[in-house]
Amino acid sequence: MRVLLLAPPIFDYFYTPARREPLGLLYIREALHKALPETFVDIYDARINNRSKKVSLPPEFAYLSPIYKEDYSPFSLLHTYHRFGDSFVKILQYVQDGHYDVIGISSLFSAYHNDVENLIAAIKTVTTSIVAVGGWALKDDLAFWLENGNADYYLYGDGEELFPLLLGSISKVTVTTGKVTVTNIFSPGDRVDKPAWVQSDFLLRHFPRRTEEYHYMGQKSASVVASKGCVYRCSFCVIGRSYRFRQRSVLHIGRELRYLYEQGVRMVNFEDDNLLQEKEYARKFLRLLAIFHRKGMSFTAMNGITACNLAEHLEGALAAGFAEFNLSLATMGTGTLKKNNRSINSDCVEKIAHASVGRVPVLVYIIAGLPGSSLEELLADVRFLAGLPVLIGFSPLYLLPGVPSLARLGLPENRRLMRTSALWHFGGGLQREDVASVWKYIRMINHLKKNGRPEHDDPSLVYFSRSLREKVWYRMDRQGKWDSHLPVTVDLPDKILITRPNGEIMEMDFSMV
Repeated sequence: MRVLLLAPPIFDYFYTPARREPLGLLYIREALHKALPETFVDIYDARINNRSKKVSLPPEFAYLSPIYKEDYSPFSLLHTYHRFGDSFVKILQYVQDGHYDVIGISSLFSAYHNDVENLIAAIKTVTTSIVAVGGWALKDDLAFWLENGNADYYLYGDGEELFPLLLGSISKVTVTTGKVTVTNIFSPGDRVDKPAWVQSDFLLRHFPRRTEEYHYMGQKSASVVASKGCVYRCSFCVIGRSYRFRQRSVLHIGRELRYLYEQGVRMVNFEDDNLLQEKEYARKFLRLLAIFHRKGMSFTAMNGITACNLAEHLEGALAAGFAEFNLSLATMGTGTLKKNNRSINSDCVEKIAHASVGRVPVLVYIIAGLPGSSLEELLADVRFLAGLPVLIGFSPLYLLPGVPSLARLGLPENRRLMRTSALWHFGGGLQREDVASVWKYIRMINHLKKNGRPEHDDPSLVYFSRSLREKVWYRMDRQGKWDSHLPVTVDLPDKILITRPNGEIMEMDFSMV
């Protein structure tokens, strides 16, 4: 049997290429090699070459056009819709040339289901291959798939266990005049699942071999998981309610790091949802990383480290070779945090920020529009992080099916609108123009944090200051010409204390420019 595991291209305004390795598909390939060793398994990562192409904006995003204008100023937002990855034409040619019996496609995010379905429909026009789709986001989107699905199978749960089960059931195939006849225990279109949502311990005992190459910070990189699931139950997150928390042994992680080191990998990103949770485990884990750091390895955790867990092991993490820290503040609003079952961590964020100056960069994320939040809380979050030696990560809230607190805000019928770039709907009475204004303000703060205080007559500073005074955002075109395009709907601070990542403090008064 010939099997293709396909990571499809992404269609959006933006994409984070640093985390593009399809780790789930790598685990499935490893599981297939062990469960069905005679099976040929190929992986096609459509995004591996980091290519992008401007494509037509889907009509459902037309309402964003007044906000996402072409802009080359330091406080610009998004403005171009792209396909990140190879074209359907190239993918279909690869599929045809490979003569695959089964094609497994990952669909990891509700907002991208429509694009995955378009790819499946195209694949079905050029091949008789069986097509199966998997990914955590399928569980709460079954109604969508049953109504719109073009694939033969939809799997939710741990793919490293479910996909071998599926292939085992269709392993008796006969090929007649190029067409595959399948005898199996499932009916095409059925979900393949167990009575309870499958949660495999495969990742606790195995790790995937690598044949593809990825790079980050100029070094060969790889993604690793030390655990799965999360002990917390934040109401706006699906992970804690969907996966029980499980950890790999430190010894087993060490084996994978040794393997990766031998493959030339020098930058490892841990994709965990909750790293450094248990104290004794964290100490052993960081001692292991320190050993490999002395050999030249460095580490990141771009999915985020719980700030108070990191604060307790900060010196150990710095010694272990973390190249940066990614933290989630979410908000400082205690009422909003309580409403969303989220712990307060601002003190820990502050401790990490000051202790990391001159050692590693720190990026701290806030979420705009959490249920129960307010504009005043959001601006307080901005002021707080502006005064710390960190860069500010800004995440407009996006809605997900299967999350009651988000469903109460009103889920869009069109799944494409369930993404952060859609600026669809927010808690706290925030409107998308409010979120856009705060986002542009943060963009300018980060620009000043990175580059320092500009000259008094710097055009970017002048037009940013004019924007705050005149209550209309200015933008700059390719030729450097400025014009207005979007109302400033929020009373943004014209005086703010900004601390650069190097510790330099700047008092900015935009009203004086």
